[in-house]
Amino acid sequence: MASTDNDAAQIALEYIKQIITLSAGILALSGTFIEKLVKTISYYTLLLPVAWILLLVSIYFGLETISTIVKSKLDQDENEWSKGHGLTCASTCKRCFVAGIAIFLLFVGWTLVAQVGISSAQAVQSRCAINSPTASSDSQTNPSKTAPISPIPTSSPPRSSKISKPPSPSSPKSLRK
Repeated sequence: MASTDNDAAQIALEYIKQIITLSAGILALSGTFIEKLVKTISYYTLLLPVAWILLLVSIYFGLETISTIVKSKLDQDENEWSKGHGLTCASTCKRCFVAGIAIFLLFVGWTLVAQVGISSAQAVQSRCAINSPTASSDSQTNPSKTAPISPIPTSSPPRSSKISKPPSPSSPKSLRK
């Protein structure tokens, strides 16, 4: 019986360590790339701090669960960690982790949709500008606005028959005077 309780404690310990590692990794990555994730501030950007808080709470209760497991092993009460305070901490850790991940994924999804929406809107605006009557009248009066850019110049600059030397630096003799 003690072996089964010890195995359960080891499995719970590893599970909580993985939750702590994943929570810390998501916090670190989202904190590192926040300028790329958040281009503009809007209502959905409030989801990121909520996800961070839930992940931090998950880390706290994960550490508290580990502490309870270690205390129960030191006190030779193998089954105590799975009752009372240990059970509450472990379930709070798991629930906050799942909620934090869900809210973070919701934030990332809305961010991607918003960025694609902005890109699509810019593309539509540029297409409308090309097809608008003012754009076509400008192209009739000034063909350079719609002419494609060529890497080869169409006309070369006039060549001068006289080659000029670049100005020389002042001579050392003139500096001594």
